[in-house]
Amino acid sequence: MVGASWGMLLFDKPSCMPSLIGILLLFGIIIKNAVLLVDFYQDFRLHEPPFESALESVRVRFRPVMMTAFGTIAGMIPIALEQAVGLERLSPLADVAVGGLIVGTLLTLIYVPMFAYGFDRDEKV
Repeated sequence: MVGASWGMLLFDKPSCMPSLIGILLLFGIIIKNAVLLVDFYQDFRLHEPPFESALESVRVRFRPVMMTAFGTIAGMIPIALEQAVGLERLSPLADVAVGGLIVGTLLTLIYVPMFAYGFDRDEKV
């Protein structure tokens, strides 16, 4: 939500239906990335200590997460800059998606493994 708010403030766009749809798009992408990161953490946790599992899950999922984020951002830039003919009314959606993906991707890659490691009380291995 922080990145989405910054995107709307940066481009001076109102909160409207397209921006709310952009928030839904953003939440879907960020939550999918976080769930897959935690799933990889749990898989690695069966064979490695918690800290190494957190590092390995980020190392394995870094490229797919960044490809998803950058692909979506690249597709939304013409819409956000209102250069896509006929899609000018959807520019708040693109502004929310671009701002939210920049911040959300960084937070996903940093804080999700930290929380998984911090809340992992089971000392297997």
